Amino acid sequence: MFKNGLPLAQAVLAIFLIALAFGCQPPGSATPPPEAKATRAPEGAATASDRPAWQKQWNDVTAGAKQEGKVFVLTTSGPEIRALLINDMGKKYGIDVEVVTGRGAELTARLTSERRTGLYSVDIYQGGVTTPMSNWKPAGYLDPLEPALILPEVLDAKSWLGGVMPFIDRDKTVIGFSAGVPQHVAINTDLVRMEEIQSYYDLLNPKWKGQMVLFDPTLGSGSSTAFLSRLMLPDELGRDKAIQFMRDLVKQEPAITKDLRLQVEWVARGKYSIALGPQREQVSEFRRAGAPIRPIVYFREGIDTSPGSGGLALMNRAPHPNASRVFINWLLSKEGQTTYARSFGAPSARMDVPTDGLDPDIVPDPNKKYVHLGEETFVSDPETGKIINEIFAPLVK
Repeated sequence: MFKNGLPLAQAVLAIFLIALAFGCQPPGSATPPPEAKATRAPEGAATASDRPAWQKQWNDVTAGAKQEGKVFVLTTSGPEIRALLINDMGKKYGIDVEVVTGRGAELTARLTSERRTGLYSVDIYQGGVTTPMSNWKPAGYLDPLEPALILPEVLDAKSWLGGVMPFIDRDKTVIGFSAGVPQHVAINTDLVRMEEIQSYYDLLNPKWKGQMVLFDPTLGSGSSTAFLSRLMLPDELGRDKAIQFMRDLVKQEPAITKDLRLQVEWVARGKYSIALGPQREQVSEFRRAGAPIRPIVYFREGIDTSPGSGGLALMNRAPHPNASRVFINWLLSKEGQTTYARSFGAPSARMDVPTDGLDPDIVPDPNKKYVHLGEETFVSDPETGKIINEIFAPLVK
């Protein structure tokens, strides 16, 4: 017997019954320790093992970008881009954005000089696409952009105009993320009705003889040169028809000027009726001031969309590779493109970017088909320049 007087058999039986009760308790019904509750992941939450591969890659790249702390950008877009990048992208990701602006020739001279001495300081180029296509790609300064793209919203072709990523060249080293309808022709609406200019050949109507003004195309660059050279595209007039058109245009005796602003001002004030190859920004400025000037935005023969200053390229041997990739993906995202479009007044090639507040004449009509400009448009063609120069030289005084 135990001290409490229970018979030994009864004590053994009691112990057996208690053990049996605990042993029959359903698995997992015991209250877990407090720390188990605290560390349990919410239902449906992704863990490191099942998180999408792109998300892990993006996290690694943004972390690397913060360690690098800087990205160096060359641009022809002007000082506006500096505030855009520093205030939006730079602050968001904790990266110092160093921006150097200049004309294409100036930036090319800088790059060439640096690389001759073995210096690689530049990560990104942002601006017009002619400079990188004509000079930097042939010199071997660029890396393909596609491997740097990470965000699904950037890689989704359905997000872009025409359902394709707007790469300029087949090697995908330059992308044109802006898609403004070019203003190849602008009219004084007090002197010309919109319906009078629906085809390029309407410009050959004798009534417009001596009534047009053209920025000097013999200078080898500028909006008028772009206008005339693009007429040679197969999807517009084609080379042979374009050359004959230019010869007939000379017979219309257009005035020639070397001042882009003066060209548009003359039409806005009614000195001339039609501007050929005007600069889009100048036309928009005079329109905002209330001048009776308006661009012709579509021709029966076809028209392209222009990237304008919305070009992007990645330098090879970029000293800040992670910060460069963050820059590229942010700028091509809906957020980056919305910020760019509002800052520069230029429509994005992304179809999900709002167009409110933009000049409606430069926004592509989703019901019309536009020519996507390829690398042949932006690579300097000495033969085309020579033809244009020979045709229009007699007009230049």
